[in-house]
Amino acid sequence: MRAYFLDAAGNNVVIGLLQTSGFTSQEGFEILHRAECTPLAEKEPDIYGILRFDQGHLRADFWNPDGSREDLCGNALRCVPLVMTHAGQPGEDVVVETRLGLVRCFQLGPGIHGAEIPTDGFSVADAGEGDVLVNVGTPHRVRFVDDLDAPELLELGRSWARAAIAVAATFVHPDSGVLHVRSIERGVVRETGSSGTAAIAAYLAYDRLAGEAHRDFREARFPCGRRLRVRFDSAAQRIVLYGACRLEFACDIVIDGERACSA
Repeated sequence: MRAYFLDAAGNNVVIGLLQTSGFTSQEGFEILHRAECTPLAEKEPDIYGILRFDQGHLRADFWNPDGSREDLCGNALRCVPLVMTHAGQPGEDVVVETRLGLVRCFQLGPGIHGAEIPTDGFSVADAGEGDVLVNVGTPHRVRFVDDLDAPELLELGRSWARAAIAVAATFVHPDSGVLHVRSIERGVVRETGSSGTAAIAAYLAYDRLAGEAHRDFREARFPCGRRLRVRFDSAAQRIVLYGACRLEFACDIVIDGERACSA
C-alpha cells in the first residue's frame, strides 16, 4: 500500500492506495492507522481514506482517527487527483465510487482541486433551538452565532461530537455573503483546520434559514485562515466543493509481522 499525506486547506488527510486486491478497505485502514511513519508522528491526521479498485471502479472509504466510519469526506475526495497523478494514473478528472454515489474529483488549476458530489443522499432538517441538522455523508449540527471565538463553543461542540448519537458541530457566522465557519468534528481529538462537509453543511443551512435560492457559490472561511468554496449545480443536482490542496509526503507501507511501517 502506498500512503499519501496531504494538506487540504488545513485539513490533515492521510490516504492509502491499495495496490493489491488481497486486502479489504477496512483492513487497509487498520494497516494505515497503526503504521509507524514520520508524518504521522509530526501531524495528527484528521481523516483517513482508502482508495482501491473494485471491478474496474475506483472506490473511496473514510475513517475518523478513532476508527468510526464516515460516508463521505469532501476534503479527502479533493485530494484524489493528486494521489492518482503521483501513482502514475490519470488524475486530472477522476470518478470515485463512495457510499453516497459517484463523485467526480478534478483539478481546477495549480494547487486547486475540487469534488462534484451528488446530493441525492443529503438531508436538511430543523434540530431545535434554531439549529439545522445537515447530513452530507457526515451529520452536522449547524448553529449560527455572533461570535465564533466565544469560549463556550468549543465545549458545546465537543459535547455534540462525543454524544451517544454523535454529530459534527458546525458554528457559522455569516458576514457580507461569506460564511465564517468553525467545526468540531466527531471522531477527531483536535479542532480541524477546515472541513469540506462543514463548508457544504454551512452553505445548505444558511440557504434554508435565509430562505434564499442557492447562489452560484459561497466562500467558507475557517479560523486558520484557509478557505473553501461551495456552489450548487442546479442542472445536475450536485454540490461542487473546491479549494487548496497539496501533497506533503508519500511512502510505501509494508507489513512486518504485526507491525506496519514505512519504507
